[in-house]
Amino acid sequence: MDEIEELFPVPLLRARKLLDAGLVAALARQIHSAHTSKNARSTLLSHTEVVSPGANDLYRRECQKPGAVCLPASG
Repeated sequence: MDEIEELFPVPLLRARKLLDAGLVAALARQIHSAHTSKNARSTLLSHTEVVSPGANDLYRRECQKPGAVCLPASG
């Protein structure tokens, strides 16, 4: 079931099981191994690098699948 999270000033849509478990695990490994920087206001938050979908093999492969809806790469 989809849920709206009021976490940020812009609501966040949580769509459970939208991605398969293998993809989620691969994305989590990438995110956890990425460079992070501290949040200026909270020790509970950190920031990872901004990822360009066109420069990331995992994102690019997923965006090429039939039915995938991906935002265009910004540049």
